[in-house]
Amino acid sequence: MRSWCIVAMGVIVMALTACGHAPASRQSPLTNAGPIGSRVDVLESEIDLGTFDEFASPVAVIVFRNTGDETLELSGPRFPGVSTAASEPLRIEPMGSLPVEIPLDFVDLGPGVHERRAFWSTNDARQTTVVVTLEVEVGPSGGGVARVP
Repeated sequence: MRSWCIVAMGVIVMALTACGHAPASRQSPLTNAGPIGSRVDVLESEIDLGTFDEFASPVAVIVFRNTGDETLELSGPRFPGVSTAASEPLRIEPMGSLPVEIPLDFVDLGPGVHERRAFWSTNDARQTTVVVTLEVEVGPSGGGVARVP
């Protein structure tokens, strides 16, 4: 009888552990495998802003998510060939999201289809750099502020 009770208690402990009810020092909100750190996810990595007249300033809205269990830090955006002032990193709490507005100036480029890549540095050990491609067509008519769904 005593050995049966020990076996039964072992089965109960294994079942509770499998269901995530066993005590843990720090478990990920996504799994019971332990901490995973910050994890960056961007909803759209290629954004077509549409057509604008040559004097418009379209705005891209890029939504970043942190699917990890530690605070995500983003530094940027940086654009190749364009110097920008350093700013404080953006912080996104675990399982949170943050929309970031990026105003674009294509006035000096003239009519045609133009593409810019924006780069962010992150503290995600798996993805230390995030690249988002922004495309706009500059034409004689159009206009308005473009938003990413």
